[in-house]
Amino acid sequence: MRIGIDIDGVLTDIEQWELDYLSKYYLESYNKHIKNPKGYGSYQIFEGTDEEDSFLWNKAIYKYIKEPPRKFASEVIKKLRNENNEIYIITNRSSDLSYVENLDKEQMETIVKNWLKKYNIVYDKLIFSNSDKLDVCIKNNIDIMIEDKPKNILKISTTIPVICFNAGYNENCIGINIYRAYSWYDIYYKLNLLQNGLRYIELNKENIDIAIKIQNEIFPNEDASYNYYEFINKIPYRKELIYWLVYDKNKLIGISGLYSILEYPEDAWLGWYGVIEKERNKGYGIKILEDFERISKQKGYKNIRLYTEEENKSAISVYKKFGMICEKYKNKNEKYHDSYLSKSLIFSKSLTNEKCELWNDRYIAISDNIEKENGSYLK
Repeated sequence: MRIGIDIDGVLTDIEQWELDYLSKYYLESYNKHIKNPKGYGSYQIFEGTDEEDSFLWNKAIYKYIKEPPRKFASEVIKKLRNENNEIYIITNRSSDLSYVENLDKEQMETIVKNWLKKYNIVYDKLIFSNSDKLDVCIKNNIDIMIEDKPKNILKISTTIPVICFNAGYNENCIGINIYRAYSWYDIYYKLNLLQNGLRYIELNKENIDIAIKIQNEIFPNEDASYNYYEFINKIPYRKELIYWLVYDKNKLIGISGLYSILEYPEDAWLGWYGVIEKERNKGYGIKILEDFERISKQKGYKNIRLYTEEENKSAISVYKKFGMICEKYKNKNEKYHDSYLSKSLIFSKSLTNEKCELWNDRYIAISDNIEKENGSYLK
């Protein structure tokens, strides 16, 4: 496995350093105090101006670049490398030094190399990036990235798994490819779990044709294009709507999705879920359900639900094995009842300690009220 590792915020604890040192500098220099302890960077933490921030970092950076790494970072990275993983250190550390006097790009890169050597942090490749980190990950075939910056986490996780090193400023980073870690040995544990994990790529305009092809292969009697183009066009009657292509390493094995309806915001529905025929009976179905349950819980949903047809015996056995309760759908007022919902079963599972309530024949496509408000989107 090829593992990408960020420096600031991952190898170092920049969050606590800024709260400690910059609070001293801001208070002494400008009589400013911490305004937002969960902010990313000094701009958000202290609400400083560009001039104040540049002035203080010009002084502070010489202290920061001498800070030791987090506990056990070197030890864990050695273990990972000894287990035949490749370590790629990827940093933007030298990309913008315009605010620092007497310190250029080459000097910073030398400082970083010496710092890694001093603290025995081994690696196979060191990349000083001036560009988008997702592009760097793709070009270098990174399997998993360890990152702390919210913007990078959210973008990289659209394509490969990301271990998010926990910080106050990234606590809202949630996604099916995002796995939160709290220490370097927690990273080690999560990486071992992810050795056999699945990878999710969000549906977009570039891969929609692949998604439609796979979906129509799994469900030849359905037309996936309507739902997928609905996702691309961000139809407003959904509270949330997202689809993924599902991979095992670089092998495409199926599709999955998550959606919720505005009127029922506590329920996450599994959408367009399936494994292509040649990849079935390998445990992928349960793994996708586990990931769906994990991300739904992280997003704050109280229940997960799905519907399927009565004759879909193999899927039904998987849902029951997964601990979901079943009910027959009988709502004859549902728009699509006569076409295909008359033989549907709804499966549900609670994500809380409370007993899961049955759906009890509420609308599972779109209610009359929402349809009236958004009728133009349904033509």
